[in-house]
Amino acid sequence: MKLTQKVKEIALANNLDYIGITLAESLQNEPEGEKPADFLPGAKTVISLGIKLSLGVQVANKLAHNFLFVDTLQTFQGLERYCLGDVNTQNLTI
Repeated sequence: MKLTQKVKEIALANNLDYIGITLAESLQNEPEGEKPADFLPGAKTVISLGIKLSLGVQVANKLAHNFLFVDTLQTFQGLERYCLGDVNTQNLTI
């Protein structure tokens, strides 16, 4: 079994929702300060891991990072309409 596949299996077995593996050199055209070598010189591979966040976590994150009151109010109004069944979830912007 390839090491890449083994890493993916371990990540998914530990409740991670997303995993991506790529060569560090494939990201060399990224802006300065965002290239793998900017963080870890000599890196050969980049592994990205992620988890899904619930809608409540997304709203709490917005509140915690001091978004404008109007933006937060619009978010709660959108959530209220969603909870009441007045909007399609595909059109809900958070």
